[in-house]
Amino acid sequence: MDSRRGLMRHDEGTATEHEEAPWSERHELVRLLEKHASNPLSFLLLSTGGWRYYWGKTTPGCIGYLEAHRMAVVWGDPICALEDRGALLREFGDAMKTRGVGTCFLAIEEPTAREALSQGSAVLKVGEEPVFDLRSWQRPRGDRGKRLRWSLNKAAKANIRICEYRPGDGRDSALEARIRVVQSAWEGSLGRMPTESFLRTAPLAEAERKRIFLAHRGDVLEAVLACAPVYGRDGWYLEDMIRVPEASQGATELLTVTALESLAASGAAFASIGIAALRGSEEQIDRRARWLTWALTLIFHRLDSRFHFASLALYKSKFQPTAWEPRFVSLSSAWPSIRLFRAVLAVLDPDAGSTESRPAGGLPSFGRRLIAYPQAIAGILASLTMLEAHHLSLGQQAAGFIGALLVWVGGVSLRND
Repeated sequence: MDSRRGLMRHDEGTATEHEEAPWSERHELVRLLEKHASNPLSFLLLSTGGWRYYWGKTTPGCIGYLEAHRMAVVWGDPICALEDRGALLREFGDAMKTRGVGTCFLAIEEPTAREALSQGSAVLKVGEEPVFDLRSWQRPRGDRGKRLRWSLNKAAKANIRICEYRPGDGRDSALEARIRVVQSAWEGSLGRMPTESFLRTAPLAEAERKRIFLAHRGDVLEAVLACAPVYGRDGWYLEDMIRVPEASQGATELLTVTALESLAASGAAFASIGIAALRGSEEQIDRRARWLTWALTLIFHRLDSRFHFASLALYKSKFQPTAWEPRFVSLSSAWPSIRLFRAVLAVLDPDAGSTESRPAGGLPSFGRRLIAYPQAIAGILASLTMLEAHHLSLGQQAAGFIGALLVWVGGVSLRND
């Protein structure tokens, strides 16, 4: 599928959908990404999914967003120079306010969060992202590395071998068919329908820009790791990891370590393996959010037995990242609303958020909401969070932290509606 299909543009305060966005617009987006994109999730702006783009009128840059229920839901940071983020945030907020549209930024970095806070937005820390300085990172040794060594030894005993496929050097249709078979097997093992939003697992989307690592046992392809570029940091995001249900123990760990070492050997400076939901959520920069620490802790413990936030964070920690960078959500209003909840739900899970799923006659009554919204929260958590660490899709893990936000939004909204 041509990745330009479904792109949307923003012009003079309105957004008009095009079957295929003008090539000049896409070229400018790629140019900005290659120059300024520091958030590993920014690469998703090149995917299909109905993106709209706000182009700065007085500040050079772009903000990609999805709109639903009069809310602009932004995934990641503004694409512009760091020193221009504040101005572009303000310009975008003013433009949306003129249209009667609220804003919600998801998975943003701390500089953007602080700029949003200074402009009056509410800010909530929702997790931390493990990042690697590939110029100095090495496989952990000693006691720190014993869990990783155990996994790697398992892979060695199973005779797992790793090779790399670079679609940019030439496409291999037979190999890509095998990758799709692995993806189909992985999705079938999850016990749920895969999401069709922009967060869907798509190791071959924009494949020419990616580096893809493959784990074989003999002639059998057991696991795949697709890495997307993080242009602004001279690095890579280990975006989609998929495996067949019967894959050998240690195959995913060997894939990850081999990818990190190969990326470093080719001169990359940075890598990330996705957000760990709610990690460090007790450390809030917005005083209005500090009272939520106890609630977030409660949410974490209540949901962890089912969604394994802690085990995913533990899985990431075994690689001994160089640092853990905080990630935030910012809201244009001081308090979330039902409208915000419905918008985020519609963006992350379009089927669950569609109007067809609502009863006739408009919004459900308050009584129905008490039942419907917790069910919707559970549904989106189940559809977007990996239920076991060995069912690992690093790209979709980035959505795990949204579950905590939705629980918070749903609870506060029901209380204040």
